[in-house]
Amino acid sequence: MFILSLKGGFIMKKHVPTKYDDLIKIYGLGRFLIKCNNIEKTVDEWTSEKALKMFKYFILNRNKEIYNEELIEVFWPEIDPETGKKRLYNTIYLLRKNIGIKDIVLNKTSSYKFNNKYSCWTDWEQFNKIYSDLNNNLNLNKLKKALDLYRGDLFPGLRYEDWVEDIRTNLKEKYLEIIYQLSKRLYEKGVFIEALIYLKKGISEEIYREDYYDLAMKILAETGRAHEALTVFEKYLKLIKNDLDIEPGIDIVNTYRKIKNCELIQKQNFKEDLEKGALRCDRNVFNKIFELENRQVKRTNKNFTYLEIDFSSVNMDNTFDMICEEIGELFRSGDVICCHNKIIYVLLHNMNVEKTNYILNRIFEFIKQKDIKKKPKFDFKEITGE
Repeated sequence: MFILSLKGGFIMKKHVPTKYDDLIKIYGLGRFLIKCNNIEKTVDEWTSEKALKMFKYFILNRNKEIYNEELIEVFWPEIDPETGKKRLYNTIYLLRKNIGIKDIVLNKTSSYKFNNKYSCWTDWEQFNKIYSDLNNNLNLNKLKKALDLYRGDLFPGLRYEDWVEDIRTNLKEKYLEIIYQLSKRLYEKGVFIEALIYLKKGISEEIYREDYYDLAMKILAETGRAHEALTVFEKYLKLIKNDLDIEPGIDIVNTYRKIKNCELIQKQNFKEDLEKGALRCDRNVFNKIFELENRQVKRTNKNFTYLEIDFSSVNMDNTFDMICEEIGELFRSGDVICCHNKIIYVLLHNMNVEKTNYILNRIFEFIKQKDIKKKPKFDFKEITGE
């Protein structure tokens, strides 16, 4: 059993078996943290940076015996072997002292080895375990758990160490692939907005990844935002030509052409678009969509209209949920509607005041047909990027 000493290290107490006995949890993605029996030890508590770095080396190689020459070459490549042995001995001593476990690293005469009687759980190995099941139709929660584990690059404090770089790069590539696979599965299930949120996160990490843009274009087109989908392609095309001097792949070009053809039809008749019905969602998703739209108009100087229809003081023969469902059919497929506490919230995508008046007339006609005696309260405002 281990406890935290007043000096910040782990110290050995009389062995008392517990449920968590000899288990060490190590977090290395985006931070470095050790937990032993729920006691934490952070980077700041180490008295030797070299000992901390060597501990990370042992953790990454904890299933193999590491010879003295290898450790000296990695940590003191510029000094002679004899001096290197002395520094290695001192650093191992500091490593054990900082951890507070005397036998955490075993001496094998001409080599050292991590003592595997201490079970280790690491966040990057847990992440890898989820990724290895990626082709076995993992559920959405498992994929989201993998993204939660990946809080950043492995060992961010070690930026110039060759022995970390390959592993770090491999983990980053897996992280980017999980973002795509999660977004794709959300898209296939019709959860468009959440898929778009993850894709934007992926693009912020890897701005040249073409399949992110391709899927984002499909989602925007599916939700009636074909013009934005075409803009995504045009921006991506400019990016890769200016930065990489390459042409886009055939898949994204085909997606662009399909959307382009649909866009010509959408522009012909605004009224036809109204017959498709709005996307209905709960309040939390609605708020996320509102935030995304608000950021979008600030970047593009476009606009959208936010509308509230308050039925709280209206006596209705029909249930509020039925009213909400039928009113939702009055809007376009690119619009978003949320019903909560007898108030209908509507986000009218790329909508100016003139078009809003057209939709309000449709709502007034609907209320008249339903013979609702008292009209609900209306409040709407145009959101612009100015």
